Amino acid sequence: AAPLQPGQVVSPLPAELQQRVQNEIPAAARELAQLGVQRLLDYQDAAYVAHYLERLGSVVAVDHAAPDHALSCAAARHLALWMAFEDTFRVADLKARPERLARVRDEVGAAPGQGLRVTEYLHPRVEEVCDSLPAALGARVLASPLLRGLVERLVGRGRKLRSDTITGYLQLWLLARAGRRWRPRSLRFAREQQRIDVWLETVRELAANDYDLAVELLRCQELVRGYGDTHARGWAAFAQILQSAVELTGRGDAAAQMAALRAAALADERGEQLGEVLVTLERRQPQAAA
Repeated sequence: AAPLQPGQVVSPLPAELQQRVQNEIPAAARELAQLGVQRLLDYQDAAYVAHYLERLGSVVAVDHAAPDHALSCAAARHLALWMAFEDTFRVADLKARPERLARVRDEVGAAPGQGLRVTEYLHPRVEEVCDSLPAALGARVLASPLLRGLVERLVGRGRKLRSDTITGYLQLWLLARAGRRWRPRSLRFAREQQRIDVWLETVRELAANDYDLAVELLRCQELVRGYGDTHARGWAAFAQILQSAVELTGRGDAAAQMAALRAAALADERGEQLGEVLVTLERRQPQAAA
């Protein structure tokens, strides 16, 4: 899915949601909030959008930096991106969309009317399978070596799916449609909501003493993206940076250091650059506290 950026086309929103954005969100952040509402309506439903606006409102409440409201703008964008996380349902949804097939045809230079064979290579890890299960069941499977082994034997070799065929496309379509009903019950959904709440709580606490640091922590959501191994690596980096945000509090260069941590994590998915920056910060910490 395309990232949320100012200037993107905002589709007409339901009147009630449009009114909430107008009444509750500062002018500087309204366009981004409208894009966030639009994305989350596409992703889940109106109740999920209401939760987005409630969460966003909790950040707006501590943002007194008018007229730019950088904190609210960053929250409107990055909160929506995180809440629309890529689970198995979302991946199937994006693969099943007509515009995706049109994009593939353009990329390979297929002529109008020319047949096109599209094969999806599906190789979910045990974690992705369990994340799509009801929360209690998924957690039980992950905690049991026996059940994990059974799932691994079922999915370990992966599979190929022809999304250009009726049966292949129907499998993707059914999984995508199931998302709106089953996603809120899934283990991944429960985990992501908990992580988002911890992140926003930290942002609100930081905003009172270091506004710029709180903005930079919101921007670190860029690390929590993708699916499978990509997401696992990004989350590991984000968790380290979240801990560092608390430790950086009170330093005059805290926001700049947070930006450096994010840049290092984004530049190297193996985490080596991030590790080097963290070690440098640890060496400097006693001097800063002295």
